Amino acid sequence: MPTTPSRSRTLRQRITGNPLDPNDASGSMVKPAELVDVVELTPLTLVDRRTYNMLLAFAWDRIDEDIEHAIPKAVLRGAHESNDRLVDTIRRLRAAQVEVRVYRDGRPYIRSISLLGRVDRPEDGDDETGAIFYKFDADMREIIRESSIFARLQTEVMFCFSSKYALALWEMVQKRGNLKHKNTDEFTPDDLRKMLGVPRGKLREFSHFRQKVLIPAVDEVNALSGHMVQIDAVRHGRKVVKLRLIWFPKDEQGLKAAYTEVQRHKAGRKARIGGLAEVIAGPAEMVDEGLER
Repeated sequence: MPTTPSRSRTLRQRITGNPLDPNDASGSMVKPAELVDVVELTPLTLVDRRTYNMLLAFAWDRIDEDIEHAIPKAVLRGAHESNDRLVDTIRRLRAAQVEVRVYRDGRPYIRSISLLGRVDRPEDGDDETGAIFYKFDADMREIIRESSIFARLQTEVMFCFSSKYALALWEMVQKRGNLKHKNTDEFTPDDLRKMLGVPRGKLREFSHFRQKVLIPAVDEVNALSGHMVQIDAVRHGRKVVKLRLIWFPKDEQGLKAAYTEVQRHKAGRKARIGGLAEVIAGPAEMVDEGLER
């Protein structure tokens, strides 16, 4: 008698609370590791990334099935600022091509796939009613079905980040944070640029990449998340050949501070995080020591 194949470890994980509500402190979603350590061939914005996470969360219980999902437009509006256009985000996500690592016969391969399959949206883009109908194509469903590692993302924290680089770094740490025998990972500077979503050809000088992307992202993740993060530059002579990502869980005081910041209004957060980086012996100093000027 045939048996139904067991679902992957990632698919067995459940969402909690309402992961589509930015104000639900209990809300969390699951994101397959393959979609965390992803290389964008089509640059996405912070809002695009958050919206895609919401599409994953909404479809999660049946995401590996060949079915259409219908999410109310009003729900997706939660990912947007007042001047953002949901239609533009949907267009970018529909056109987005990414590269993910897969294994064939035990060997690593890079697979190019689309983030979304078919998408139907109301013709009147300004109409707040109605739903967005969308599907994940067979290649994406296969990747999710075969996934065994994942990141758990707290919705409330996800909506606090002000840059796509910080959001991407946080997702990378959420994927790795619960590993029992590992708290470091190494990347070439070019690979980390790609994984954080730096547009191709931008910030090629390491000093610019460090100043514009790495330091602000580390500061924001350290202020808002349950982990402390640092990135050390590994040099061969004067050339940076590797970037070492290091993470470790916060103590009770650090967790309380992060929770307090998440609950505060975003107005003034940039200044608060900047001040925190100046006075706390920890993340800012570690970044400055590791990422040499």
